[in-house]
Amino acid sequence: MIYVLVLEDQPVQRRRLVEILERADRGVCVLETDSIDSGLEISKNYPINLFFIDIELKDGSGLTFAEEIRKNPRYEFAWIIFITSYYEHMLRAFKRIHCYDYIIKPYEDEEIEKLTQKLLRSPQNNKVQEAFLTFEINGVFMRFYIKDIYFIEAMGKHCMIHAIHGQYLIKRMPLKNVLNMDSSSGLIQIHRSYIINPHRIKMVDCRFGSWMIYFEGYDKTAMVGFTFQNKMRKYLSLQEEL
Repeated sequence: MIYVLVLEDQPVQRRRLVEILERADRGVCVLETDSIDSGLEISKNYPINLFFIDIELKDGSGLTFAEEIRKNPRYEFAWIIFITSYYEHMLRAFKRIHCYDYIIKPYEDEEIEKLTQKLLRSPQNNKVQEAFLTFEINGVFMRFYIKDIYFIEAMGKHCMIHAIHGQYLIKRMPLKNVLNMDSSSGLIQIHRSYIINPHRIKMVDCRFGSWMIYFEGYDKTAMVGFTFQNKMRKYLSLQEEL
């Protein structure tokens, strides 16, 4: 799945841009928001391939947002397209943020479509999608692609990886060390003993007080800790907006 994030605080402009992007490539999942904080949260939970960022936002500058995501190794070279009404912003955009391009309002639909199709065909997007973590198991280094992981479970000083091709015990690897390996992996912590791949979720059962997560094609479950329930609610609310 290819993800595009639109950060635009004008509802009409945002809706128009989303519709253009969905026409440009029907295989794209377009995420949208009107605020910097929400955009940062989305970029943590989804591997964004392409950003469309309005520079003039109600809660700050799109340039500041772009500088912040550039600190994340995943997005160091991600495609960024700025949308603005003023040319004078663009020198900073190119010098400090290394954006790919910019679009001056008002713009034509065809301009957005052509640019989007060009970038989404780039081999760079395949590189972003194949994010992975590497662990040592019995003296052998194994690569686990994020898309293949259901969840990672703490087991004392060790952890267990639950993946589509089996379960793997990683010795002397506490869960906090896994979290520190790559903050841009897209995995999220939902309990002091569980990190999950949110894209593998089938359902969240909240009926009996204790929240349990079920996964597509897997019979093991993960528990959501009480202090992590708000984080889970935010993720689920984002899903409902898609």
